[in-house]
Amino acid sequence: MNKRVTLIIGVILIVAAILIPVLVTTASGGTPATVEWNGVNGAANNYDEGGTLHWNLTVGGADVESGYLYVEFADGTNDTFDGSVHGEGAMYFDSYGTSKVTYAKAYFYYSGVLRSPVLTISHGTPGTTTTTTEEEDTTTTEEETTTTTEEETTTTTEEETTTTTTEEETTTTTDPGTTTTTEPETTTTTYDVEFG
Repeated sequence: MNKRVTLIIGVILIVAAILIPVLVTTASGGTPATVEWNGVNGAANNYDEGGTLHWNLTVGGADVESGYLYVEFADGTNDTFDGSVHGEGAMYFDSYGTSKVTYAKAYFYYSGVLRSPVLTISHGTPGTTTTTTEEEDTTTTEEETTTTTEEETTTTTEEETTTTTTEEETTTTTDPGTTTTTEPETTTTTYDVEFG
């Protein structure tokens, strides 16, 4: 082969090596890239109760063609949100969650030269916190308490007490044939006694 043909084939191969990736990239929608949120940019807008967050993706001179945002939340849920292109080099996302964002990553396609892409929470609206209070069923039982008090009853009984004192009969003999009998004296005393 001659040098001229070899040179032409070499140039064609070099041009093909340059053009083929460009043509393939253009046909697939651009070059894929990702950028993670650093947890700092716009962190003041990352609310504990979640809410709607507006995210900005800037890619430093490249043209963003399409993309989406993947977000993980503190309550264990995750979701993806489609982006919208705004001018050259910027894409916006709006995410919504019920708790604070713990991780976010933008997946996007671009064309041109990508320089230091940055993902930031631009601003947001806090979510509403719903407090659920459980009511306890309360049953009130009324007990009737009966207290029986024994009354002390004092009964006054008038009783008549009779005391009888009887002395024994004494027989004394002094003379034969003479007997003296002394009859005992009986005394009866009656008292009225009250008990109580």
